[in-house]
Amino acid sequence: MPQAHATDKTWKLTKRDGKQTNIFERKVHRRILGPVYDNEKEKWRILTNKEIYARVKKPTVMETIRLNRLRWFGHAERMEGNRIPRTV
Repeated sequence: MPQAHATDKTWKLTKRDGKQTNIFERKVHRRILGPVYDNEKEKWRILTNKEIYARVKKPTVMETIRLNRLRWFGHAERMEGNRIPRTV
């Protein structure tokens, strides 16, 4: 997700923002993956959150943002002390 990658270093995320982002991401995945047929109940149903994560097998947007922030922190720590990102 390029938008999340570009803003993840400066965007302040609250717990509510994180929760809303995860909800939106699951909603998109649910729409893409579509409903599944449950043979036991003999009817269609939507995927549970665990089933979505098992099928997608990719880190969530929030995990990606967290990892990119950690990567940026490590990069900034290795910078010389007079560089602007290091002083900020």
